[in-house]
Amino acid sequence: MGRARAIGRGERHGGPREVLYAPPVPPVLTAGVARMLLDAPRSGRSRSRPRPHRWAIPCPTARVIPALAVVGVLLLTGQMPSWAHAGSELPIANWSAQGDVVTGTWTGPPDDAAWIGESIGVLDDGAMEAYVGGSSDAYPTEEEITALSRSPELEAYLREHVRVRQQGEDCEAEVTVADDFIADGAGFRFVCPTDVRTVDIEITILHDQDPAFRTFSGDGTLQDALHTAETPVHTWDFARTDADAAAGAEPSTEVSSGAATTTSRRLSVTLTLVVGAAVVLAGVVGALRLLGAGRRR
Repeated sequence: MGRARAIGRGERHGGPREVLYAPPVPPVLTAGVARMLLDAPRSGRSRSRPRPHRWAIPCPTARVIPALAVVGVLLLTGQMPSWAHAGSELPIANWSAQGDVVTGTWTGPPDDAAWIGESIGVLDDGAMEAYVGGSSDAYPTEEEITALSRSPELEAYLREHVRVRQQGEDCEAEVTVADDFIADGAGFRFVCPTDVRTVDIEITILHDQDPAFRTFSGDGTLQDALHTAETPVHTWDFARTDADAAAGAEPSTEVSSGAATTTSRRLSVTLTLVVGAAVVLAGVVGALRLLGAGRRR
């Protein structure tokens, strides 16, 4: 996943492997917090109120501490799927061009490749989960992998979801699937109307299964791109790459903005995780100090 995904059919990658969602707070935690809130003494004094127990935590701190803990847990659990997806292995497409021909390869983690097989109905359900800790009985056999690699359904799927266009016109595609697609992926050859300088490369593999799924594209030089459901198409300037890479030229604005967006998302997730952990830690430390103060009373 490559899985933009929380691991599984609806989540792998980058997903919704980010599908982004906030898992519910564990019932035990919510029950415990509710009990603390209900049992904590209210502010103010009352002559008719019995003397608080020696373990009671004074208000308003009694309400602040559990609130901090809940906020921290929500921050952490809300970002865990996207964090896992951002750090998971991404499928990779490599590109090159010569004359009027663009060539490329696509390889991905075994679970992503198996997921493609499931989505086109060639592999049985559970094949993908087997590669991410599911039942070992669901692993595709060598015969099933060979059948997938040679299937016309797989070739048609790859032809539909990987495209190259020159000035808005589709380049003629040839797909060559490896003998073991799960391990070695597939190769592409696109014949364009004229000699290639700038083309649009579109990759939508598994976006129909998980909008958070992503594929990373590169050509061994400065240019790279992340094909997402929001931005599946990226412009590639092969002439600029050949001429400018050795001179240390900066990537194009489009590529730079895409890389900046990816980096900012990862920084945002990391910051949220750090803040959430700090809030939880502050709540725990505060609670321990208050309990210690209660013992001394």
